[in-house]
Amino acid sequence: MQSAATAFQTALKDAEVKAKADCAGGVTPATARAAFQAAVKAAREKFAADRKAVEQLGTSVKTLTAAHKAALNKARADFKAAVEKATKDLKTALAAAKPVKPPKTTTTTLKVKIEERKNSSQ
Repeated sequence: MQSAATAFQTALKDAEVKAKADCAGGVTPATARAAFQAAVKAAREKFAADRKAVEQLGTSVKTLTAAHKAALNKARADFKAAVEKATKDLKTALAAAKPVKPPKTTTTTLKVKIEERKNSSQ
């Protein structure tokens, strides 16, 4: 928007300089006035068009921002649902798993072997 305002001010200054040059150069006042008014009118129309383009850009940015936020919210919700499902599945799998029997300890095995030897030697 600042560049449009600067361009408008520059166009107005250029029109003024040209009008002064026309007056100093011997151009009839009516012709110089008509040229000045045409230049000012063109500058105003260009500024209005630039301003309208900036306003449309603002609307587009708002629309895109809303779409971006919606996409992020959906991604967060999808991720949260996936994590909750994975947690539930893991808990179910762990609950369904059979408990592992601990292996026989060496002392138990040794006691059994000692008793077997005692019984076989008798």
